[in-house]
Amino acid sequence: MIGSLLRQPRWPDLGTGAARDRQGDQALARIRMGDPRSASELLHECVLAAVATGGRVPAIRLRRARVELRPWRREDFVANLDDHLMDVLGG
Repeated sequence: MIGSLLRQPRWPDLGTGAARDRQGDQALARIRMGDPRSASELLHECVLAAVATGGRVPAIRLRRARVELRPWRREDFVANLDDHLMDVLGG
């Protein structure tokens, strides 16, 4: 019993949420650096994170990134992202 208590982490694992938030930030940075295709790949993961956690921060970053992807709205990778958003978030 004491051994199992010693093996338990003292602090909750905050890395997963922070990593998801960083993905949104990285996607925004990639858009701004002129690499919207790789940004959209990251955003697919952010969609899943936003749904899984119900978090506002990933959803806000998704919205912001999608707005910044408007110049590429006719590209297949943006259409795929939009389809993913509609499938997962409903609409």
